[in-house]
Amino acid sequence: MKTSKWSNELSILTQLASTLKLVDSVLNRTIEHSQIQGHTDYVNEHKVRLAEVQEKLNEVNHECQGLALLHEAAVLTGNYTESPNR
Repeated sequence: MKTSKWSNELSILTQLASTLKLVDSVLNRTIEHSQIQGHTDYVNEHKVRLAEVQEKLNEVNHECQGLALLHEAAVLTGNYTESPNR
């Protein structure tokens, strides 16, 4: 496996993005459930949290794209090390 100085950060951000996607899914389901139950006050709170999660997810995805490009450039220019596959 080819690793660059950005590999670790990219891995961490990818895991964070995955977690944020899960939180997004849970909040969407919670909003649906709250709407069905008629708990409008909770719906609004959950929508605020959902917007915050989606904003953070967009930021993380943007960072991941940038790091992925840096990693790819490092690999293409030979600035990487070989590490065993996990």
